[in-house]
Amino acid sequence: ALANLLRNVEQECRRRYLKKCSKTHGYILDVANVELLEAVVASSNSSIECDVAFDAMCLYPRVGKLFRGVACLVFELGVLLEISGVMKVFVPYENGHFVEGGNHVAYDFDAENQLFLSRDGAKRIAMHASHGVKISGMAFNTETKSFNCYGELA
Repeated sequence: ALANLLRNVEQECRRRYLKKCSKTHGYILDVANVELLEAVVASSNSSIECDVAFDAMCLYPRVGKLFRGVACLVFELGVLLEISGVMKVFVPYENGHFVEGGNHVAYDFDAENQLFLSRDGAKRIAMHASHGVKISGMAFNTETKSFNCYGELA
């Protein structure tokens, strides 16, 4: 019975916290080492109230931090990269350039194929391709409980 309770507590922790985001901890990517600290039967409805502790692997965006993401939207204003399936970072395309490694690199947008091609032909940014990104700015959105991030190519 105790093993079932522990398994159920771990499943409930995963259901409640996995891929959720908070301003304090960022996005929770994984839950591990769930420990039941206390379990009390509520007198009012006979439900079990549990205090638990667990380790969480978190993704927290910080200005200057590097990530690897997959292009989930490529359009005339820039590229939206998805990081670890939970966070999106917008990389703006301005005046024919992306900021890449601190430099302005010229790209052309191909609307028909939904991709950007560097003017020297050496680089391309297309849907579902993986790219490095450096966070340039971020803010926590209390309404959506997620971070709004923008960055530059890295």
